[in-house]
Amino acid sequence: MEIADNKEDQLRYLEKFGLIKKSGSAYELPLFSAYLLARNLSDFNQLAKKRVRIVSYGGNDNLSPAICDIEFKEGIVEAFPSVFKEVVRLIPRHEKIDSGSGRRLIEFSIPQAVIREVLSNAFAHQDLSSEEDGIVIEIFKNRVEITNSGKPVLDQLHFLDGAPTIKNKRVFTEMKNLGLVDGQGYGWRKIVKELESRSLPAPEIKIRKNSITVTIWFEKPLKLLSLDQRNWTVYLHTVLRYLLNEPANNASLRQRLNLPESKSSTVSKLFRQAAEGGLVKPFDQHSSNKTKKYLPAWSQASSRIPVKTKDYDKLKLEEEKTNNSQNSLSNKAFIGQEDDQLIQKARQRLKELGI
Repeated sequence: MEIADNKEDQLRYLEKFGLIKKSGSAYELPLFSAYLLARNLSDFNQLAKKRVRIVSYGGNDNLSPAICDIEFKEGIVEAFPSVFKEVVRLIPRHEKIDSGSGRRLIEFSIPQAVIREVLSNAFAHQDLSSEEDGIVIEIFKNRVEITNSGKPVLDQLHFLDGAPTIKNKRVFTEMKNLGLVDGQGYGWRKIVKELESRSLPAPEIKIRKNSITVTIWFEKPLKLLSLDQRNWTVYLHTVLRYLLNEPANNASLRQRLNLPESKSSTVSKLFRQAAEGGLVKPFDQHSSNKTKKYLPAWSQASSRIPVKTKDYDKLKLEEEKTNNSQNSLSNKAFIGQEDDQLIQKARQRLKELGI
């Protein structure tokens, strides 16, 4: 979008998009507009504490010496790009050699797409009505923690599958118009998918009385994860696979955790513990641990994932047989030669299965 150079045209432009409102000879500035456009949030009493703060520590806790402590006083339009750039600058990185070209590449400890999504979520879901502080980003040696005021709109169990729900719709809409967010509303799916592609730990979510903290780890071995953390990792993987119509199983979770096939029994135990914790459930109860497939515990019907179990063909043909018997009269007039051949094949298959 191009904004005119002169002040009057700029005001008309902002009024056209509802960012300001004419009131007599003056203009009113809605709170969401101030949060977006302010050069200094301290100029607005309700937004004075909503500045973004980044603190980088020399150790793994906030008692360690602070390497830098930066505050951003601007609204989203100016602050978002600067905050993103500063976080990327502060997180660890390392060089890797590209196997195809042999070139040296810089790889960040956290994918930049993950940082961008977590930040955009924090800005879009900021509770502007609360008196709590704004976004606080703490960067430690082994992780990044992003704390935001207010409670999430969705239950954290449904961050991936829940319908897109935005706390500040106007803020989100303008962030989308400015290209700061993709606007699809499925940021959490992208976060989990990006982290899984790098075999990085699952994001942690802590909900307190008046805030939510998202933790992204640079690395954390499986043996150091608590039972809750292991179950959460299995759950997110299972939900993501479910949404992709690909059931989670031993092989998929081993790939996600970057474990060899020799660790199959360990992975089966992880699924079993997550099931005992009420987060996932087996799709096919009678399969072996190595081939068993899993769904989120809340999934209603297994038909979403067309997995061919041992009895799949038999059950499918039984269903077709029932449907044909119930609708034989209504269907008869529409059965052509090709359809008749398919029915004959189905009947022959039923006979072979002893039905």
